Amino acid sequence: MKKILISLFLCLVFVNTECFAQVEWGVKGGVSLTSMSFDDKDCSGSCHPDLNYYVGPVVKFALPIKCLDIEAGVLYDYKESHVEVFNASGGGYYNFYNIEQKQLLIPANLRLGFSLFKDNLGFYLFAGPQLGIVLEGKDIKKEDGYWSHNNFNLGANFGVGTTLFKHLDLALSLSADITKAGEVKTNNNKIAGKFGAIQLSLGCYF
Repeated sequence: MKKILISLFLCLVFVNTECFAQVEWGVKGGVSLTSMSFDDKDCSGSCHPDLNYYVGPVVKFALPIKCLDIEAGVLYDYKESHVEVFNASGGGYYNFYNIEQKQLLIPANLRLGFSLFKDNLGFYLFAGPQLGIVLEGKDIKKEDGYWSHNNFNLGANFGVGTTLFKHLDLALSLSADITKAGEVKTNNNKIAGKFGAIQLSLGCYF
């Protein structure tokens, strides 16, 4: 099932490249300050932000429309988050979870930008969806609680960036899960958790 979803998503991203004016390949890596949010009337959660990383190949298609292009990639994304969950209806106890997740992250962003000084300096805005496919995730059992992860999740990201000398790409972005990354199950409740992150990335196109 994972192979089918990956193939379908990549086909949507990379198909018909002859329709694009220019194709550039590269590699991108970055760090992310990651936290997890919860939303439940009887349970609440808090998370101390953790520094994580991601890296992988990217491709950029220049669209026929001026100032627009599409950037997509397949990134290895490592997340670790230290979470504290408080269950008000179950006796007011706390549970602590060290959540670790390794996944393939497949973003597809639309970029709007402009260039100066013969394309040696550029600025752009970008936004788009991203698909997360979990390669390794650990379910955590506690005496009065249980964390279980999802194998797939859908998210979105947006940000700003700059290009230098046509090949270097520096970006600052925010990303957030749209679907849940997993959930904490207690005797009385289920509380869904979603990752969010501030990301700083550096890319190089060839």
